[in-house]
Amino acid sequence: MPLIADRKDFVDPDTCCYRCVMNGNNRMLSSGVAFFLKHDDGIVHPYGPHCAAETLGGRDGLKGIPDFTARDVDQPGGGESGGGAGGSEVPVPQDAALRDAAIAKRYLLLRMEKVANIPGINPMVRYQPLQTIYQDFLRTGILEPADVTHILAIERKVTTPTNLKTNNLLDVYTAETKLTRRIKESISPKDKSYLEGIRLWLREKLRLSAKQIASAKIKIHSSAFEN
Repeated sequence: MPLIADRKDFVDPDTCCYRCVMNGNNRMLSSGVAFFLKHDDGIVHPYGPHCAAETLGGRDGLKGIPDFTARDVDQPGGGESGGGAGGSEVPVPQDAALRDAAIAKRYLLLRMEKVANIPGINPMVRYQPLQTIYQDFLRTGILEPADVTHILAIERKVTTPTNLKTNNLLDVYTAETKLTRRIKESISPKDKSYLEGIRLWLREKLRLSAKQIASAKIKIHSSAFEN
């Protein structure tokens, strides 16, 4: 069974690229971002972008996967994952279908896992009507076209609060990741307590102000939490 691209996601900067380790080189993913590839035993491992593409036989193998790093910092275009919040222009219907599936998978996982499982997160994030689709996806790894359409419709509904739209949930996930890193690295009890207070606010309110972002010294998308 060939390796399958699973997602683009954050990792601790001291995480090593799996392919490099297998080749005897403990090269760390210092950017804090990795492509996760699923092996035939069902286990996913982190790879750097070059190693991921090489392993899959080209960058086309990275199309159509959820990108959970899209709101990290300003990035040109939608990237090779095709999972940008708005998606980029695509030339053929197959690519459009891959893009929509990636966006739907990402929204499903943000609502039911990535953000929903953050300790103390606002309970409104988890959306119980998606539970059956989520459980089916965990079992099969596949979203049926009807499920993709349904998930995208939920995200785009005018009645879905703006803080539960894709961009804001990605901002929450990104800020949570960056704050947790800063807390882990902090050696000052005062700084640690201050950062924990900002993180608590984020988890409750699902947003941060520009002042809070600056004072926490984290770098995320320039339009973060603008909704």
